[in-house]
Amino acid sequence: MSRRLILNKPQVDDHIIENVIEYKKIAFCFLIQNEIHYEELWYNFFKDIDLSKYSIYIHYKNNYNLKYFSQYVLKNCIHTEWSKVSLVLASNKLFKQAFVTETNYKFVLLSGNCIPFKSFDYVYNFLTKDNYGHLNLFHKDSIFPRCDNLLKYFERNHINKSSQWVILNRNIVQKIIEFGDSNIYDKFHNIFAPDEHVYITLINYFNLSNQVMLTNYASDTATTFTHRGNMKYKYLNRHLIDVVMTYDKISINEINHLLDSISLFGRKFNPNCIITETGEYLTHYISKKLFNINEVKNVNEAKNVNEVKNVNEVKNVNEVKNVNEVKNVNEVKNVNEVKNVNEVKNVNEVKNVDDVKSNIILAYGSLLDQFNKNNKLINNQLLNLKSEYSLLDQFNKNNKLMNTQLLNLKSLIDKL
Repeated sequence: MSRRLILNKPQVDDHIIENVIEYKKIAFCFLIQNEIHYEELWYNFFKDIDLSKYSIYIHYKNNYNLKYFSQYVLKNCIHTEWSKVSLVLASNKLFKQAFVTETNYKFVLLSGNCIPFKSFDYVYNFLTKDNYGHLNLFHKDSIFPRCDNLLKYFERNHINKSSQWVILNRNIVQKIIEFGDSNIYDKFHNIFAPDEHVYITLINYFNLSNQVMLTNYASDTATTFTHRGNMKYKYLNRHLIDVVMTYDKISINEINHLLDSISLFGRKFNPNCIITETGEYLTHYISKKLFNINEVKNVNEAKNVNEVKNVNEVKNVNEVKNVNEVKNVNEVKNVNEVKNVNEVKNVNEVKNVDDVKSNIILAYGSLLDQFNKNNKLINNQLLNLKSEYSLLDQFNKNNKLMNTQLLNLKSLIDKL
């Protein structure tokens, strides 16, 4: 924290000197597809923090409304593609916009599925205590031959590979801006995943390596945690090999380990990630641990898809558009309640058996079609709610019930 004396032009008392504290700011630069998955958690992260300590900038691929942070979205977002130089150019748009604010001291690049592992105050104190940037290097054997084309422009020892989720200081960002997007495009556009090479290579090219702290293919000792199957990590999932772990659930021991680790942030966490042992949403667990906020504790206390109690709240399978609108599948007790079939109460009451058969076949086809649609819909919702074992049981019971009704209809058709 730096202090600056500002001499105000005297209006009444010309001897007055006003002390003004000018904070170093952290620029949080979110490079997202369409949403910040843990927006509520980030809202709690920034809540009640002095605005002079941080700035927020957001670049999106697809423009969706954000609940809390829409005002921070850049006006000139560009289309981005995975593994293409467009990701670097989009990141640079964030850095250039953030650089305009002279008090922005550190520049943190985050994805839409990153979450904070520490409180704002912890992150702020950690990043403002010195002028170092932070990058997490990859193995040397993953650089060539994919970067052979860069040898036309850079010395071999300058070319390197790191995670694209970097933390840079102001001087490094200035050098990147001065180097220019056109220069970056010309030199990096025809290599795979240039976002993993641009920043670390330019840092070496400008002899700024003394301004960064480097970790070597680290998981929970990098500033931004990532879990790959070939990293050294206490809770390693060896089935991943070189793939990044995407968390749908996480054990209490592992998340506590990460919250206590060196890492400031973590990725990749799906929006509805839960604590394995309790079913509590990860966002609520972290809010409670970091910010002392008690919200919905687990999936069973919810009301809509992110808050669903269970499928027994469904009113009518035929009314189901999504699980949020459902009240009770069991209220479809009998196919005779369906209007088409209800009109055929007794074959003996109908003069034309062919008409009966035709009506029943139509009813059968309609019900079968509806059954298949609902079956697919509910199955999709089940995949999103893996922890709700009671939901699976209820689905199977209702599935069996509807199958029975379909068989009854088919039997009636066969008799005709």
